Amino acid sequence: AAARRQGFACNREEWIPGLWVLAAPVRMAGSLQAVVALAVPSARAAESGEDLLAQRVLKAAARIEARLGGGDEK
Repeated sequence: AAARRQGFACNREEWIPGLWVLAAPVRMAGSLQAVVALAVPSARAAESGEDLLAQRVLKAAARIEARLGGGDEK
């Protein structure tokens, strides 16, 4: 529910100790087509900040959606 609400999912060392993963969906016509994911060491994620990394992954997913949909966003 939280991932749907915020538009991305975050795994903070829940899978592998020391690994932090953030993922955002790529949708076409409302249907999930792919996922953009970023995996970084936990210390690096803390340095960069979750909000900044989430914004970048969400922006990358949006750019992919635009290109797949025929948009020209660069």
